[in-house]
Formats: sequence, C-alpha cells, structure tokens
Amino acid sequence: EGIEVDDLVIDRQATINKIMEDDFPETEVSYDIWHMAKNLSTHLRTAAKSHSKIGTWHRSIVNHLWYSCKESKGDQNLVVEIFHSCLFHVLNIHNWKCKRLIHSKLQGLRESISMNRPYPRKPELFTGCKHPPLSKNDSRATIWFNAEDE
Repeated sequence: EGIEVDDLVIDRQATINKIMEDDFPETEVSYDIWHMAKNLSTHLRTAAKSHSKIGTWHRSIVNHLWYSCKESKGDQNLVVEIFHSCLFHVLNIHNWKCKRLIHSKLQGLRESISMNRPYPRKPELFTGCKHPPLSKNDSRATIWFNAEDE
C-alpha cells in the first residue's frame, strides 16, 4: 500500500492484463519485448513446418521486431508500422510511394483472406525500408514471397 505505479511492464499474461485493466486502469501497461520476440519466434517456427519460405525469413522477422521497438522510441503507432513494414519487405516492396505496385501485389491477398485477418497496408508514419538499395544479384538471390503464396 502507498506505492503509486505509473507504468508496468509484463510478459503478456492474460490474467495480469485483466487485473490491470479492471483494478488499475490508470496504470500504463507495456509488454516485455523479449517475451514477444520469443513468442513470435515460436509461432514462426511452427508455421515454417508447413511453409518453407517462412523458415527462410524467420530470423530476419524476429530481428525486425527488435529493430521496430528500438526505432519507434516508445511510439506505439510507429512500432506497429515499422514492424508491419517487414510484410512489404518480404514481398520485395521497399518503397511505399509505389501505390500501384502495392495494390497489384496485394490485390490477390486481400481477396483471399477474410477481413478480420490483418494484411499489409500502406503505412503512414514509416515510408520505406531503411536498408540501402538491393543489387540485382541480391534481389535475384533472395527468396521473396508472392502475394499469391499460401
């Protein structure tokens, strides 16, 4: 008693989250990135058993989660956009200014999934990959996803 908690970092346990929502709504709750990365890695490993391309990108996607958290400097909207940008990257889209390219690559994906599942959309805060342009050889050698991949 007598201790005021403004911020709390948890490992996404549903029970703790529920208690915080119900009993301490004024306390800001954040999630521990280490546990998020571990959970993401586990899900990607499982998915890779059925989809080999996911296995190819597994480590890069987990690293991108860490990068997203670091670069966003606490901005929750920005961390989501930066992390979701990896969905463009694995489709070989590195600049979001190409609206027609994004639309054409994602048209089939949008039609094939139900609307309650997330799909990549054009970010507003994060406008493109920060890596240098890929050489033609690097681009050809990379195993990219297609929007039609299942």
